[in-house]
Amino acid sequence: MLKIIHAADLHLDSAFAALNNDQARERRAHQRELVHKIIEIGNEEQVDIILLAGDLFDGQNAYYETAEALSTAFAKSRAKIFISPGNHDAYVRNSPYRSVKFSDNVHIFTNEQIERIPIPELDCVVYGAGFSTPACERSLLEGFSANDDAIKLMVLHGEVTNAVSKYNPITLSQIAESNLTYLALGHIHMTEGVKTAGNTCYAYSGAPEGRGFDETGDKGIYIGTISRDSVNLEFRKVSPYVYTESIIDAKINEIEKNLEGDHSFEVCRLIIEGVSEGIDCDALWEKFGKNFYKLTIVDRTTPPFDVWEGLEEESIKGMFLRKLKSLDIDDELREKAAFYGVSAIENREGRK
Repeated sequence: MLKIIHAADLHLDSAFAALNNDQARERRAHQRELVHKIIEIGNEEQVDIILLAGDLFDGQNAYYETAEALSTAFAKSRAKIFISPGNHDAYVRNSPYRSVKFSDNVHIFTNEQIERIPIPELDCVVYGAGFSTPACERSLLEGFSANDDAIKLMVLHGEVTNAVSKYNPITLSQIAESNLTYLALGHIHMTEGVKTAGNTCYAYSGAPEGRGFDETGDKGIYIGTISRDSVNLEFRKVSPYVYTESIIDAKINEIEKNLEGDHSFEVCRLIIEGVSEGIDCDALWEKFGKNFYKLTIVDRTTPPFDVWEGLEEESIKGMFLRKLKSLDIDDELREKAAFYGVSAIENREGRK
């Protein structure tokens, strides 16, 4: 049995476009620290192998200091590290992987031919391949089958799909036929748990931390044990930073309840909908903005209107309202039904 970490999609030196320049610079520095944190977790928990499934860099023009930070962190690892470059950090002529020297415990899969690395002392074989261009339209797993009498691991950057993809399209049947014990994948920035295809377990670890509102919620890595016949990995949150987006109704007590408390590591976008004379977003930000790493408040409310106007009209709306008036129902329920009904008839966006 061996212990592994599976991580991917750090996207070091991301632009962090939703933040101001100082915050973006701070977050890029934190990304470098995050690499050290992952290595520290590995050392503390006596991890044998770290599988990094690509897009460690956000692009080929990564800062030298970032590649150096990666190299320094990896040199401190007691584990063997295997890297499968992806579409953002393909192993090309000007790849940041080429700008620094990595320690002997690091192996980078530099081309699209699957390579086999036996590790007898761990009863393990590690397979992998990497992008050598920013796109890889053929499946690197096609026709592959591992027949080793050992734990069989593979690290790949790619997209599990039945459709055409520019990013190493992998099918479930290819995973099932691979005869691997575990396939560590990168490219998709969210995780849906460890899955199986045939006798092979596979998973996306997701990104270790979000970089925008398309990557909300907790992010992290997988860590756990693998034997010849079992895969036991758990999700581990590794960064305090989180992006959140909430849509709430235009009731001031509900709005303030969402903004109270300590949200120091939260980049929040709060969208307010419903019926209102108008939300003073500036005043809310002045009162609660300090609670957040960054807070954006968006007013999508619509002004109030008289739902019963047009009761006597010879129209669908008039007929609907007269019918509603005639029903023996609770007044509050009648008002809600009138609001939603008229909103639907008039194609209004607001909601009560």
